[in-house]
Amino acid sequence: MATASDYQIERAGDIGVRWTPELDGGGRIFVPEYLPIVRHLFGRVGRVFEFCAGPGFIGFSLLAHGLCDSLALADVNPRAVEALRETVRGNDLADRVDVYQCDGLAGMPGDERWDLVVGNPPHFPEPYPRFGRGLITDDLGWRLHEDFYGAVGGHLADGGSVLLLENSMGSSPRDFTPMLRAGGLEHVRTLWYPANGQSCFYYLWSKKALSGLILEPAAIGAYDVELTAPSSTLIIEKDGLFRLRLHNRLDRPVRPRLMAAAWQDDLDEIRPHDSRSLPPLAFPAGTYGIDDHSADGKGGRLATIAVAAR
Repeated sequence: MATASDYQIERAGDIGVRWTPELDGGGRIFVPEYLPIVRHLFGRVGRVFEFCAGPGFIGFSLLAHGLCDSLALADVNPRAVEALRETVRGNDLADRVDVYQCDGLAGMPGDERWDLVVGNPPHFPEPYPRFGRGLITDDLGWRLHEDFYGAVGGHLADGGSVLLLENSMGSSPRDFTPMLRAGGLEHVRTLWYPANGQSCFYYLWSKKALSGLILEPAAIGAYDVELTAPSSTLIIEKDGLFRLRLHNRLDRPVRPRLMAAAWQDDLDEIRPHDSRSLPPLAFPAGTYGIDDHSADGKGGRLATIAVAAR
């Protein structure tokens, strides 16, 4: 067991963070990025949790700079946990900081609730020999990430966010977005903040999903809808924001009415064998009809759109 004299001290505001070189996974160099990002996106929050904390450079810095009221930190490495507890003791922070030894979130008290989760977890899904520091660098098969995203939603306060640092040399956001959805989270945005020049590091921002809330994607999907009699059917694989292009395949003009469970929207007339594009429309999961409400009274269903849930 290390003693107080075994640690180096890194200043984080008025907090002296205890650390040793073998515990440093790079957190010290990311603090100058994390601080302005958290200040810009969230301001001061109630409680922060640092995941895979190591010596806790990020969490202690957020606390020291007034960006949270209290702090929780966890790591699987008992030496890191010892260092965290030494920092708490050496700075009289026991009333504001809790430290846990956890493999991911396994063993985390069920009543822990966080307004913001930060962290610099392992960045590679297979051994990365360039560094040779497996516990810090490697998350084999993304097991740790998958378990984390599967459990973290149960610890998020209302409106809480997760902002993890990742590395494009080892991953892309597409590796994690299925884990987010499986854990009931929504991918808000991916952020890059190369304050010191070119960087391979990015921040993955997610929140607990709000049922029915659709975030505008980088690219909006487009679908062709055939207006026919009998009606056609279009199946869309997941809810989202879409542009529809309506094609009138009939020998008469039609006046489409887009029908949902609680609303309807009358559209302009479309001439025979003509087409019209609609502006982006948000479609939660459900079934929608396009009926004909032409003045000649022919009416009838022209198309059905079935949108599946994510």
